[in-house]
Amino acid sequence: RQTGRLRESIESKVEVSANTVRLTAGDLSGKAPYALYLEYGSVSILPRPFLLPALSTYGDILQSGLKTIAEDL
Repeated sequence: RQTGRLRESIESKVEVSANTVRLTAGDLSGKAPYALYLEYGSVSILPRPFLLPALSTYGDILQSGLKTIAEDL
């Protein structure tokens, strides 16, 4: 049964320091504690990644956006 809880739990946070821009994404607030097991699997669950494929697809766009942020510092 799909409830949308996993999709709704995905958040992102951008941290900017002197010379670093860091993007953190995932279930940052713990709304879907099973997210880690879906992404990487466990002893009894095969992995069903959802974040790594997105990073693979959109990584260049993300990197470009983060680079733009860093250049504006």
